[in-house]
Amino acid sequence: MNLVEMLEASVETHRERVAMQHKVNGQYVALTYEQLWEKILATAAGLQEIGVREGDKVALWAESSPDWAICDFACMAIGAVVAPIYPTLPRDAVTYILQNAEARFLLVGHWKLLEKLMDEENHLPEGLEGTVLLEDLGLARFPSSFPLYALKALQNHGQQRLAASQSPIAQPRPPQEIFPNIPSSALATIVHTSGTSGQPKGVMLTHQNLISNVKAITRVVPVYPEDKALSYLPLSHIFERTVGLFTPLLFGASIAYAESIDTIRDNLLEIRPSILVTVPRLLEKVYAGILENLEHAPKAVRPLLEKGMGERPSPLAHKVVDKLVYSKIRSALGGQMRLVVSGGAGLASNIAKFFSRAGIPIVEGYGMTETAPVIAVNPLEDARPGFVGKPIPGVEVRLAEDGELLVRGPNVMQGYYRQPEATEETIDEEGWLHTGDLAEIIDGYIRIVDRKKNILVLATGKNVAPFPIENALTLSPAVSDAVLIGDGKPYVTCLLVPDFEVLKTRFDDVSDGNTTALLQRPDVLAWLDAEIVKAVAPFAAFERPKRALLLRQPFSMESGELTPTLKVKSRLLTMRYEQEIERMYHSPSKDVLLIGSGGQTGDGDDSEHHDTTDGTAHWIETDAIEDKEPAQENSKPATRSRLRRALFIGGGTLGALVVASGIALAATHPQNVKKLSDELNIGHTLSQIQTHNNGISQNNAQIVKEMDKAGTLSGASAVMNQQLGGLYQGIGKEDKTLQCLNGLSLQEVNLSNSFGQYANSIHGNLLNIAANSSSQNHALSQMNELTQELRQTAARLNEINQEMGGKLNTAKADSQQLANEMP
Repeated sequence: MNLVEMLEASVETHRERVAMQHKVNGQYVALTYEQLWEKILATAAGLQEIGVREGDKVALWAESSPDWAICDFACMAIGAVVAPIYPTLPRDAVTYILQNAEARFLLVGHWKLLEKLMDEENHLPEGLEGTVLLEDLGLARFPSSFPLYALKALQNHGQQRLAASQSPIAQPRPPQEIFPNIPSSALATIVHTSGTSGQPKGVMLTHQNLISNVKAITRVVPVYPEDKALSYLPLSHIFERTVGLFTPLLFGASIAYAESIDTIRDNLLEIRPSILVTVPRLLEKVYAGILENLEHAPKAVRPLLEKGMGERPSPLAHKVVDKLVYSKIRSALGGQMRLVVSGGAGLASNIAKFFSRAGIPIVEGYGMTETAPVIAVNPLEDARPGFVGKPIPGVEVRLAEDGELLVRGPNVMQGYYRQPEATEETIDEEGWLHTGDLAEIIDGYIRIVDRKKNILVLATGKNVAPFPIENALTLSPAVSDAVLIGDGKPYVTCLLVPDFEVLKTRFDDVSDGNTTALLQRPDVLAWLDAEIVKAVAPFAAFERPKRALLLRQPFSMESGELTPTLKVKSRLLTMRYEQEIERMYHSPSKDVLLIGSGGQTGDGDDSEHHDTTDGTAHWIETDAIEDKEPAQENSKPATRSRLRRALFIGGGTLGALVVASGIALAATHPQNVKKLSDELNIGHTLSQIQTHNNGISQNNAQIVKEMDKAGTLSGASAVMNQQLGGLYQGIGKEDKTLQCLNGLSLQEVNLSNSFGQYANSIHGNLLNIAANSSSQNHALSQMNELTQELRQTAARLNEINQEMGGKLNTAKADSQQLANEMP
């Protein structure tokens, strides 16, 4: 059975149910399963009319819509192979895919895309024999000789063809005899990879590859006819196509298409979906926005909210957070969300936990284009945040010796189109597909570490996985995008795009988009630095970025820096900012934030930044120290040990360098050794070095001896003992002051208890208001009285705090006087 036959079976069962919805003139318009099927058959017959045949490659270049899905199934119904193209790709990338896939026909969304594809002489890329516009608008812009068809006209011709073949006049034939019988082993699509690290490769997927994936997914995460899915990701991506199109339709569910990513908030409220297929970037932005709003919450409420959003909140704290935060998130998602499917990139575990606590289960999966695409998914009843789940039924996984994840199963591609060498490199003789991802498998659950090619190998030999650190940075409200740098470098740095919308709001910026001026403000830089330090604090010292090149523009698909699924093209960015990265290490400019400095930037002068000849040693030493438990500041033995080591290494290294130089010279020019030895008198020089080393050793011993003496002075000094006695007497004199302060503290505790009583009273009144509307006016009156009492109590508390401040200042002055009297 092929995909089209599976859809036909679904149509027979759910004929009158709504299959799809899309906006027309500002209103959602429904399409039933029966209407959808009729359009697919008409489109398929129309495509046959213009010459599309079984095995032909048909490129589909359009935005997601019911027409996209109709054209997809129509092509597969006649045995054609669909090559989807992202609508955001530039002309050269589109041309490459058309030529690589050997496309004979192009189905294009609208005339603007078609104009973008044409060259200066109004010619389309070679090999195209016909083009279909999904919109009627713009046909008149092209010459009549141009092989261009409108989709509606094509469908009309197809309907006529179907009617004629089944009319009483002609020999009647059912649709299955009009269209070829397509086996499940036939090629269904060629999907080009996103090309984050080079030219895209055409992944060949059969009907069986896709059907096996759909069936396996729904055995873990079932889909029901009552489900409604909101689709906003591009259908050109295999994740949305398999999970967001094939899966709902083959099980009788309904799909509504968002107008755009900008309108998704409104569309969620209009459709009220039960399923949302998304990428982590959207969830990350929602989460970061909530954290930003939390920072602006009243200080009195903030601790309760933070506790309630934690892993183990008290029932009261959870109830408050659910009312103030979680319920609003559920409402913003339409109020009927059953599950959110996240894929296309890794999702941070804290985000998955957050949404789960909010009553919105996150089903994180893992896959790749080459596996149609799902490899693993978290089961709804036993999801593990931080893991991508267990392999779906029928799929095998194992780890190679270097930790790379290998996959084998019915969903694995047939290979890369016209690239047999690349296919052999990816799929071995036993059928194992090498994913290129480093992973761990614990209790059957898979955790992805990072892409093998993304691992940064520092000059120190340490390996850094960028994804967890980049993810932590982008979760900060201060950061929009981040890319870690450090391969072959002495330490980690990053390219960083601040979240300028957050900065403008937080710092009341009115510069009308002047991001340069905004990033020159010391208060902005200080806050940005503090947020970065906080975000990377959980990581090892060698993993934390030391510097950040601040970029003025967010990454975008238009600039080629993001893939259509919003993944960052790290390699492209590294090449694009190659010169700036080099300067960041050797001569940082004012665009470079020195992380951990409190907001300082570079000045182009590297004399104080330890990145010249000794830069590597400086950062190695720093990392080595920070990886261990911090030593006590007054640890004299440790200081003496380091001093001995430094003196020994300093003297010994000089002698070793001279000897090594002599050996190297002797090995390369033996004939000159005698002459050079006579001229330089090496024996005498080495004798002098030995004498100097002996002197250094003696001085070293003397220094250590003096330091030992200094260490005993503090305990032997009688004067110091007398002064310490005086200090104790002085502390005794302050006893009364401390007792007074203690009394004031007890008063503050009593007042705090009063606050608690008042708060409980208010809480009881609120419950009464909710339970009995007839007592609302009385309860509100009581609340007003309690509020007045709270104001009075707060005023009294303020007076006590001022009195405490005065007492503390007096105690501080007395202590300072005692300290001045000490030698």
